[in-house]
Formats: sequence, C-alpha cells, structure tokens
Amino acid sequence: MTAEGGIDDDGRAAGDARDGGAAVPRARPRLVVSRCLELDACRYNGALIRAPLVGALAAHVELVPVCPELEVGLGVPRDPIRLVRGAQGARLVQPSTGRDLTDAMRVFGHAFLGSLADVDGFLLKSRSPSCGIDAVKVYAEDDGARPVDSAPGMFAASVLARFPHHPVEHEGRLTDAAVRDHWLTALFAMASLRGAREGRSGETLAEVHARHELVLMACEPAGRSALGRLVADAGVLPSGRLWEAYADGFRRVLARRPSRGTHIIALRHAARCFEDRLGGAEGSFEELLDACRRGRAPREAPLEAIRGWTRRFEDSWLAGQAYLAPYPRGLLDPTDPGR
Repeated sequence: MTAEGGIDDDGRAAGDARDGGAAVPRARPRLVVSRCLELDACRYNGALIRAPLVGALAAHVELVPVCPELEVGLGVPRDPIRLVRGAQGARLVQPSTGRDLTDAMRVFGHAFLGSLADVDGFLLKSRSPSCGIDAVKVYAEDDGARPVDSAPGMFAASVLARFPHHPVEHEGRLTDAAVRDHWLTALFAMASLRGAREGRSGETLAEVHARHELVLMACEPAGRSALGRLVADAGVLPSGRLWEAYADGFRRVLARRPSRGTHIIALRHAARCFEDRLGGAEGSFEELLDACRRGRAPREAPLEAIRGWTRRFEDSWLAGQAYLAPYPRGLLDPTDPGR
C-alpha cells in the first residue's frame, strides 16, 4: 500500500479490509488523445504540440492516438481547415481548395468511435476545427475574415454526443489544477469500474462502489447515495442491467465537478472515522476546513491530515478510499494552490 493509501506510481491501488490493505492491480485507463499532443508532428503546419501531461500519463494509461484530419485524407503539412456557418449548420471546409470535409469527418467520427473498445476518457487539442471541444471559431460563409460564432470541432462534437458524461478535456484547461484533478480522478475511477466489470481486478461492483464512496460524495452527495441504493438492491436487476444502470449513474456523478463545499462534506465524513480518537485535534481540523472553504488553504491540507490519521489509526476503510489518492502521484503537484 502507498503511504497515502490509494494508487501507487506503478498503477496499483490500495486494497480494502479483505486483503489487509495489500495493493491489487487496477485497470489502466484507456484514453483517446489527439495525436499532435506530444505524440506526433502531425499538426497542419507540421508541428508537435508540447503537452507534458501526455508524457507523464503514458506510463499509467493506454493511449489511443487519433488525428481526424489525417484520417479524412489530409496530409502534413496541409492548408488549414475551418468551420463555416451554413444553412444547415456548421460545415468543415478547406478555404484554399474549397474542399468540403463535413461528410468525411462525420463518417470517420462515427466509424472510429463505434470501433472503440470501452474507453475511459478523451484528451483533445484545443481550438482545433476537428478536435476542439469548445470555443472553436465558426466563420461566415461569405466573409472568411470574420468569425461569427463558436462551436465544438466536428470530430469533438461526435465525441461529446456519443460520450456525454465521460471525462473529456483539452490540454489548455488541464493547466488548471482543479480541472486536472477532477479529470484525472474521473478517468481513473472509470477505469476501475471497467476493470471490475471485465473481471480484471477481482473486485465486485459493491467493492468498487465502496472504494469510491468519498470520490462520489465530493462530486454529488445525493448521487452517491442513489448509487449506494442501487448496489444494495442488486438482486432486483439482472446482472447485465445492474452494471449498465450503475455505470451510467457512476459516469453522471463523476461528471459533476466538486465544489469546495462538497469536498468539505467528503473530508468531514472521513474525519468522523476518528472522532472518538482525535481529542483536541478535531477542533483544529474544523478550523482547517473553514480555511479551505474560504479559499485560504488548499484542499491538500485537510486531506493530508486525513491520510496521517489513516496511517496512525490503521483505518482499513479509509486506507482503501480512492479519494485519498485517486491517481498516480506526479500527475498533479499536491502543493499547487489551485487544488
């Protein structure tokens, strides 16, 4: 088990009371990533986009690279493409040639996304007319110099329609520590559920739920309770339908980015495990939570206190909680004040 309880740098996660806290293998997240991000010099101008997080992730996840623009027949380098507003919605065109790539991109997106084995998340190139998940410029059809709207890129729109509750981000937003923390937490949680369903981790659905209780509570307390009721009533639904229903709810809850308030709910719930053993430290912890709520202290401060008490009092339930270390160390600097 790691010193923090949770996922170790080799992709293993803390166990629960069943195995005395011994580390057990977890599924590696399956991540679709824009190929130009750190992997290949395939941008329209032949450039490689530096994205250090992709390099760090490569040791812990299964990368599925994709460049939709190459897949629809464009080369490297290539003349730029753009979204143009038409009578039937945005179209994807190459102004220098007049080539309309709309249908080709939609066909590719449908085929590629449909061919994927279960995927846990996406990391796509920002502002790209194919991969941008938001804020991509849309130009007027009769005025190529003037953007008139913004929208997702054409391939990204297919991703968002097919995977509406999966962790989908672009490299620009992942420079924000809180956004990165939420995205990574959801990505590794999704992989844990998939690994259990595929029989790779040896965990049951109830065990996956129990290990992610604090993660779910921080995202949406009511959603965590609803998923708990679903697990408790497991005998009511056939196994396949139960997994589908749980996975859908799990994704929806994880898609909710935690607030300071919901993080404090989860931290306070964790601290209750020690309320009979803390003595005067309990008051100090509440002061720390209040500072966190006001933005005067990072969440890492009360979280580290919980980790320390977990080690000190050897609490097996907390030692197995993904919330204490939801992804490998090093993917997010715990001293970052934005966390």
